[in-house]
Amino acid sequence: MKKNKGKTKQKKEVALNISHIGKVENLSYSSYGVLKSDGKVIFVPYTVTGDIISYRLLKDKKTFSEGMLIEILNSSPYRRKPLCPYFGKCGGCQWQHVNYEYQLLSKKMITKDLLERIGKIIDPPVKEIIAGESEWYYRNRVRFQIGVAKQDVNFGFAVYNSNEVVDIETCYIIRKPIIEMIKKIREIKEEIIGLYDFEVYYSDLEDKFIFYGITRNVTALNNIRRLPDLFKGGIFFDKKSKRSVTIKNPTLNYRLKTALNNHDIKISAGGFLQANQYINEKVINTLIDEFSNCEDLKLLELYSGCGNFTVPLSKLFKHVVAVEGSSISIQALEENLYKNNIINVVPVNNDVKEEVIKNFHLKKKYDVIFLDPPRSGAKEIITYLPHLGANTIVYLSCNPSTLARDLQILINSGYSLEKVIPFDMFPQTFHIEVLAVLKR
Repeated sequence: MKKNKGKTKQKKEVALNISHIGKVENLSYSSYGVLKSDGKVIFVPYTVTGDIISYRLLKDKKTFSEGMLIEILNSSPYRRKPLCPYFGKCGGCQWQHVNYEYQLLSKKMITKDLLERIGKIIDPPVKEIIAGESEWYYRNRVRFQIGVAKQDVNFGFAVYNSNEVVDIETCYIIRKPIIEMIKKIREIKEEIIGLYDFEVYYSDLEDKFIFYGITRNVTALNNIRRLPDLFKGGIFFDKKSKRSVTIKNPTLNYRLKTALNNHDIKISAGGFLQANQYINEKVINTLIDEFSNCEDLKLLELYSGCGNFTVPLSKLFKHVVAVEGSSISIQALEENLYKNNIINVVPVNNDVKEEVIKNFHLKKKYDVIFLDPPRSGAKEIITYLPHLGANTIVYLSCNPSTLARDLQILINSGYSLEKVIPFDMFPQTFHIEVLAVLKR
């Protein structure tokens, strides 16, 4: 007997066109609140635990559905009025409608849930989340998008899960000097039509800015005249031709205030810099505590960047090998080692995967491994790490989903998960920085 596919499709279309009522049970690792109906999970954006809402289904999949908020019928005690007039359209923030205390609690719970669900880790030892100094005006590095709409230039952030750019005049999560810079850029917006990605770095130490702009066509640079005058320097990179153009001095100096000492480090445009200076220093101090008895040990640091962690950690180990794939970052690392008079670090400019496999084949051994991979995690290298001799692995992640996946592999290889510390690097967003310590 044939199934009547037409009737099934018709029922689904009817379900998508009617409104439903439900109570939000918790926040997910996204902009969505989570509801349940007939055993199915439903994700509805810009809701919060305890909201009673009416919503309409937009997508109805086998295991979950996505909905659109129609009305809040009964507001959650965790809900608040967002500060930003662009909230709900701009993708820069997802949780401004959630009071800060509940943001912190939710991030701890989400970290624990992802480790259990994805990593299959029973009762993971998740510590209290370390909060930011302020939930507002904290980013000293920010990437803007540029779009053209109705013959005008939009300078701001993309709509969440979209290529449309929201034109902004202010922002509540970036440093106030960068907000003033936005106002100046807006006065000459016609010059940046050919750019589609524009990253701004700000240093308190110098009170100056650098930029890293990406173009689709190097001829777009012909339009730019006054923009470089606003910055100490920067780099334009054309994605099509792979050409880059350096303007003036594209470097900034930052001061890391740690429990050991103050360290000055340099960053180049296009290099990686932790966006929240206060939390960055909290992470460094946590690592200093963790590595307090390692003066006779050898450290392998992977994804070392410009030396944000390398410089302070070098004081704690007998010998450090720091691996970084970016030539921009490795050059900054070498200069930072020189200016801080550090002689026990060997910087290695190589693809991290290639270097780890090389170490594996050469049977090189280390006492401790510290890694800080990109959002995609360390899937390509994680199976090699247990063979490099380290009894301690410390993993810093900006994505607890990929962290959970990688931790499962390390645990199955004989490591035990000693502690997991979440940091609120990005208030008003669902993003979580997580430090995991493993021993064997």
